[in-house]
Amino acid sequence: IAERGLAEEALRKRTHELGERVKELNCLYGISNLVEKPHISLDEIFQGVADIIPPSWQYPETTCARIILESQEYRTQNFRETEWKQASDIVVNGELIGTVEVCYLREKPEIDEGPFLKEERYLIKAIAERLGYIYERYKDKEEKKNIETQLLQSEKMASIGQLAAGVAHEINNPTGFVSSNLKTLSDYIKDISDLTEAYRSLIADLKESSAGVGPADVSEQTKRISALEEEVDIEFILSDISKLIEESREGSERIKKIVQDLKDFAHPGEDKLKFADINKNLDSTVNVVWNELKYKAEVTKDYGDLPEVQCYPQLLNQVFVNILVNAVQSIEERGEIGIKTRADNGYMEIKISDTGAGIPEENLARIFDPFFTTKEVGKGTGLGMNVAYNIIKKHKGTIAVESTVGTGTTFTIKIPVE
Repeated sequence: IAERGLAEEALRKRTHELGERVKELNCLYGISNLVEKPHISLDEIFQGVADIIPPSWQYPETTCARIILESQEYRTQNFRETEWKQASDIVVNGELIGTVEVCYLREKPEIDEGPFLKEERYLIKAIAERLGYIYERYKDKEEKKNIETQLLQSEKMASIGQLAAGVAHEINNPTGFVSSNLKTLSDYIKDISDLTEAYRSLIADLKESSAGVGPADVSEQTKRISALEEEVDIEFILSDISKLIEESREGSERIKKIVQDLKDFAHPGEDKLKFADINKNLDSTVNVVWNELKYKAEVTKDYGDLPEVQCYPQLLNQVFVNILVNAVQSIEERGEIGIKTRADNGYMEIKISDTGAGIPEENLARIFDPFFTTKEVGKGTGLGMNVAYNIIKKHKGTIAVESTVGTGTTFTIKIPVE
């Protein structure tokens, strides 16, 4: 009987120990699942780990936890620092960045490490090591993202540098005729002021005559007014003023649109998903690069009926600019650029074609490689198409190129609608 009792006690002890090991494994498994959740932030991970810890300790009902990371704290709702505490440092690349702490809210029997099991020491150390790895990985991702953002902005600025003279020319044209119209309107105002003065003089004389002050020389004054009207051509002035104002309004709207499109294209840090009309985005991009296009290509548009798609509009504009500028640069004298959009089985398809020189077959496989360019030194960074490829990849889409030397090139972009 005594031996049986000892065996049962040993079995209970082993079962309890096995249960503790299962809780520890569940804790590490829970952390792994937490990290794998899509779009989860570093703050959410660390808070989630703090909440996972208490059920894994021997007395979960009286356990609380806190994770200190640099200047941030993540704690369970019941956290209170007590004398019954276990802690492990979070270290990254030899540098202390934080601590994991587990406390009992009430006194418990002494075991291996105060009231804590030696296995709990191994567990809290494993949690701290795991958090260090997670932190390092997220920081590497952030640094990579910052580098990609800087690279994209650098490519944007390079594009704007190439387009600046053309954009300035596009702004100068309407500015020039608005300025000319204002000068003409100024001359018209002087002529109208002279006529108005003559009308007022006649009215004053008529008022004096009707009051019996003296006779009014109406005949002489009306002759003078008629002569002045003929001299300044008042009929033409009155009809031309409306035209000048309408032309100036159109010019100012053109300038406003160019500036707004350029601002939309160049603005840094617009890295937020939003619903956009891709056809409008294409129009806006064509407007920005129009001075590059109009002298060498006839641009034809064949837009399909597209739903608004959730995307990064500014990034897509960068793709369109890179393709359009490459297209027009491939045309030696005069050619055509076609832009076609359509909805296709849950995807939005954009085709941009040109009748330029085409791309040799041996270069097609390298067209999206970083720093690959066939342009002369100083005329290209070699990043344009690589940036375009990565932007489309970010949209979970595809970009493909077909080209025949001497015939032209077609880029086909497909982006999922949802």
